[in-house]
Amino acid sequence: MVSLTIQWVLLITLTYMVIRLYSLISKSQRRKTLIKSNDGFPSGGTYPFKTISTISSNKISINQNSFKGTIIVGTSYGCDACKSVYPVLSQFKNLFPEYQLLNLSFTRKEDINELINEYSLHPETIALLHIKEMGNFGFEGFPFAYLVSSQGKILQKGLVNTKNDFDLLVSFSETKRVS
Repeated sequence: MVSLTIQWVLLITLTYMVIRLYSLISKSQRRKTLIKSNDGFPSGGTYPFKTISTISSNKISINQNSFKGTIIVGTSYGCDACKSVYPVLSQFKNLFPEYQLLNLSFTRKEDINELINEYSLHPETIALLHIKEMGNFGFEGFPFAYLVSSQGKILQKGLVNTKNDFDLLVSFSETKRVS
């Protein structure tokens, strides 16, 4: 009977220790920055383009004081990872109403309408660019996003694949304002 009690105490203690260790490991592995946040234009610098025309002839000004900032997302038609970002972009105004969206789509003109129809994207937020221009706009891969302040400063950047990535990106706007 005593040995059975000792076994139960050891089992409960071991279980508690495993749960505690797992909790500590998972906390340490939570991302605090986006993947590839060192790529592209430097954080703290000025985004080099002030105004960009969209496919609906709308001009988006990066220095827009009516928003907390602008999120500039680079996507491409043939990019499988971008397919997880398009649903977030289609709901962007509802999810992040305090931010302006600019989707720089490195896509052929004949393919952009397919993306707009399939994912209910908003043409007034999409600028169509040639893939050869991606380096000029600070993109080395897709889907990549910049958070740019209303003064045109790059607050943060990195790969975005989910709404959680956009939440993390936007959190840097709050952090930069407090510090």
